[in-house]
Amino acid sequence: MPKRYVGKYDMKSLFKTYWAEYSVKTIEERREYFDALSPLAKKELVQSFFDEGWFAVFMQNLLDHTVDRIKRKYKIDLIDLRIKAVKHRRTFLIDKPIWDEIESELHQYADRCNLDVYFGGLLVESWGRKKQYYRIRAHHNKWR
Repeated sequence: MPKRYVGKYDMKSLFKTYWAEYSVKTIEERREYFDALSPLAKKELVQSFFDEGWFAVFMQNLLDHTVDRIKRKYKIDLIDLRIKAVKHRRTFLIDKPIWDEIESELHQYADRCNLDVYFGGLLVESWGRKKQYYRIRAHHNKWR
């Protein structure tokens, strides 16, 4: 069993030790290990996951994978779009169903992550004769 977690910045933290060994294992192997722990050891491992900031790292990784999937699927780089809109005052037209799906995919993380890096300062307005697009541009003086 890994050494006991003794401090937030301890290089031999409980979760770090666990993850160093089990990150390459299958989910089943990780579950077997976790299930074999005593109730106290389980509690300490989960507590170290949150206390040491691992939760934020894992959430950011999930968000990054989602943004990469959006980029591959729709050919839309959200960070690049926001930079061009805010810094260079560019305007983008994106089909409504596509933008709605992008927002839906990312907003599932809104409770846990700050999405301003993707949507902060953007003004999204319906546009077109049939309102079939969104016109996306900088929201003046509200980009941060």
